[in-house]
Amino acid sequence: MTTPAVGRLFVELRRRRVLRLAALYVVGAWLVLQVADVLFPAWGTPEAAKQYLVIAAVAGFPVALVFSWIFEVTSEGIRRTRPSSAAELAEATPLRRRDYLLLAAFGVVSTVILYGAIDRVLEATTDGEPGPMAIEVAEHSVAVLPFANMSGDPDNEPFCDGVSEEILNRLAGFRELRVMARTSSFAFKGSDYDVSRMSSLLGVKYLLQGSVRKEGQALRIAVQLVDSSGFQVWSATFDRELTGIFTIQAEIAEAVATSIVPQISAPAVEESLPDIEAYQHYLVGRELIQKRTTFGNERPMEELDQAIAIDPDFAEAYAERAIARLIGGFLTDDPTAPLQRAERDIDKALSLKPELARAHAARALLLGARNESPEERERILRRALALDQNMVDARNWLSGALREQGRDSEADEELERAARLDPLAPAVNANIAGGEAARGEMEAAERRLRRLVELPQPPWLAYMALWWLYTETGQLAAAVDVGRQALLSALAMGGSMDVSPGLIAGYVNLGLWDKAEYWQDRWERGSPNYPALLFPAAVTDSGSLPRQGRFDEAIALVDATLEEHELEIAELPLEFKLNFGTLQALSGSYEDAIGTLEPLTDSGKPLRLLPGAVYEINALQALAWAYRGSGNPKAAATILDDLESGFLQEQAAGRLHSSHMRYRFALNALLAGSVDLALDRLEQAIDAGWRDYYMVHNDPRWRQVAGNSRYLELMAAVKADLDAQRAEVERQDAEDDFVARLDSAVAARAAQQLKRNQRP
Repeated sequence: MTTPAVGRLFVELRRRRVLRLAALYVVGAWLVLQVADVLFPAWGTPEAAKQYLVIAAVAGFPVALVFSWIFEVTSEGIRRTRPSSAAELAEATPLRRRDYLLLAAFGVVSTVILYGAIDRVLEATTDGEPGPMAIEVAEHSVAVLPFANMSGDPDNEPFCDGVSEEILNRLAGFRELRVMARTSSFAFKGSDYDVSRMSSLLGVKYLLQGSVRKEGQALRIAVQLVDSSGFQVWSATFDRELTGIFTIQAEIAEAVATSIVPQISAPAVEESLPDIEAYQHYLVGRELIQKRTTFGNERPMEELDQAIAIDPDFAEAYAERAIARLIGGFLTDDPTAPLQRAERDIDKALSLKPELARAHAARALLLGARNESPEERERILRRALALDQNMVDARNWLSGALREQGRDSEADEELERAARLDPLAPAVNANIAGGEAARGEMEAAERRLRRLVELPQPPWLAYMALWWLYTETGQLAAAVDVGRQALLSALAMGGSMDVSPGLIAGYVNLGLWDKAEYWQDRWERGSPNYPALLFPAAVTDSGSLPRQGRFDEAIALVDATLEEHELEIAELPLEFKLNFGTLQALSGSYEDAIGTLEPLTDSGKPLRLLPGAVYEINALQALAWAYRGSGNPKAAATILDDLESGFLQEQAAGRLHSSHMRYRFALNALLAGSVDLALDRLEQAIDAGWRDYYMVHNDPRWRQVAGNSRYLELMAAVKADLDAQRAEVERQDAEDDFVARLDSAVAARAAQQLKRNQRP
C-alpha cells in the first residue's frame, strides 16, 4: 500500500510533468541508439562509439529530471515551476536572477555531456577503424583486391590469390602508379565492405576486382576497375587456356595502368617465363608464406619443392623457398640444416637472376639468422630496395638492422614508408606498435593492433603482438583471451596448432598449471612435424616447470628430449641455449651454466634493449649468478656493471618503459647487493604491469629478501591482482565453448588436408 508521502511525491512528479519527460527522454534515447545501431556499422564506426552514446544518455537522464522538476517549458518560454499549494496548482512563475544562473549551470552541464559524447564517438571512430584514417589519397593510386574463386574447389583459393598478387606486382612495375601492397589489399577478402569504405581505408582512388574460374586447363578471368565512388572505369573477361595466364596478367596490368594514366611508361618485359605447372605451385606456396599459417612452413615448402622439381631454373621459387626456411625452417628435427639449405637456394636464385630483389632480401634475412653484422644486412637490403622500392618485407627487415645499430629514427622512417605501402601489414604494424610501447605509448600500440584484429579476416600475427602487449602491461586475462583468438585465426587461415605457445604461456603466467599442460599436450599432438624440443615445458616463456621452481626436472626433460632426437645442445638455436644455461644456473649447476653461457655472451658489447635482447640479458644475469656461486665474484661484478651501464643509458634516453626490462633492472641491483634500490625498481616494474609472480617466487636469487617486509608487501599486491585475473580466466573457461570451437576448426582443417592428400 502506497504511503501518503509517496503518494504526494507521485502527484507532485505528475504535476511537474517529470514522469512525462522521463518517458519522452527514454523513448528519444532509444530512437537515437537504434539509428546509431543501423548507421554506425555502415559508416565503419566501432562498437565503442555506441557505448559512449549510452553513457551520455545515462549521464543526461538525471540532469533532465532535475530540470523538469525546477522549470517548465511553456508557450511564453521557460518558467520556474511554482511549488504545490491549495490555491495555485497550474500557473508557473517568471524567472528570477538566480533562475538564470541555474539555467546557465544546466546549460554548461548539458554541453559538457554532449561535447564529451561527440568527442569520444569521433575518437572511437578514428581509433576503431581497421586502418589509418588520414591516409593521403594519391591521384594515380590503386589496390588489387583478391580475386574471387569461382571454381567451386577451395584448393584453388591460393591460386586465385596468387593471380591477384601477380597482377598487383606487374602494376607496381609502372612507376607512375601508387600500388597498395598485398597485405592491406587482401585484408578485406570475404568482407561486405562497400567500394567507398575500402577505398577510404586503403587510401586509394581505384580498386581492381575480379574472379577466377579454373577447370582443368580452362581458365576464365573477369576483372573490373572501379573508382572510389563505385563507378566502373574498365572491365574485361578473358577465356584462355591455363598456359595463357602470363599473357592475361600482363594484358590486365597494362589495361588498368593506361585506364588510370593514359601516358605511362611500360615496365621491363620478363625475359623468361616459368613452366605453367611450376608457376601454379609457386603461387600457392608464396600465398601460404604470406599468411604465415604455421611456424614450420611445411606446406609452403612442399609447394615450392614441387615448383622447383618441375622447373629447376625457376629463380623466384628458390628465393621464396629460402625465405620460407628462414622464417620457420628452424623448427625441424635438424635445426642446423635450414640455414645451409636457405643459403644454397639464395645462391641458386641469384645465379639464375642476379638482379632478383627478393633473393637479395633473403640474403640479408640469412645474415640476421646467423646474428651477423647489421651493417652488412643494411647494405644488402638497400641493394634489394634499389631493385624493388615497393618491397615491404625489405623495408621492415631494414628497420630492424638500423635499430640494432642504434639508429632508431631511421628505423622508424623505414617502418613509416612500409606502412604507407602496406598500412595493414601485420608484421609492420607489430613492429611499429613495439616502438610505441618502447616509448611508453601503450594505448597507441593497443589501438594500432586492435585495428588489425577487427579486420574481416584478422591475422594471427596481430593477435600474438597484442598478446605480448597485454602480457607486458599485466593484463594477463586479456592475454589468454587473445591467445585463444590467435589459435582460431591461425586454423581459419589453414594453419595448425603452432600458435599455441602464447595460450600456454598465458596459463603459465597465471599459475594454471593443469591448463598449461593440457594445451602443451594438444600442441604437440596437433603439430606432428614440429618437435617439442625447441619449446618444451622446461624452457622459454611458456615453460611451466621453472615457474614452479622445478629446475632439476626441467633440465632432465631437456636432456631426455635431446637424447631422443640425437642432438647436442650446441646444435640448437641461440635462444634455446641461452635459456638452458639460465636453467642450469638457477638449479645450482654453476659450472655447467658457465660452460653453456660463457661462449654465448659478450658482456663487453654495447647493450641495446631490443625485444630479442631479453634472452641475452637474462642469460648474462644468470651467468653472473653462476660466477658468484662458483667463487668468482669479480667476473660477476664485471657483467653486472656492464648491464647497469646499459640500463642507465636506456633510462636516460627515455626507452626503459617495458615492465619486464624494468624487472631485469631491479634484478641487476639485487645481484649487485643493493636491496633497497632493487625494491624501488621492482615497484616501478609492478606499476608498469609486471606480473611474473611465480618465476620470482621460486627464483633462488630473490631468497635473500624473502623476509623483507617491503618485498612481501609488493609481492602480495601482485599475487592479489594475479588471483583476481586467474578467477576471471577460470570463469571464462567454464562459460566459453572455446574447446568445442577449436575442435571444430581442427576437424575442418584435417578434412581439407585429407582431401588434398587424396588428390592425384
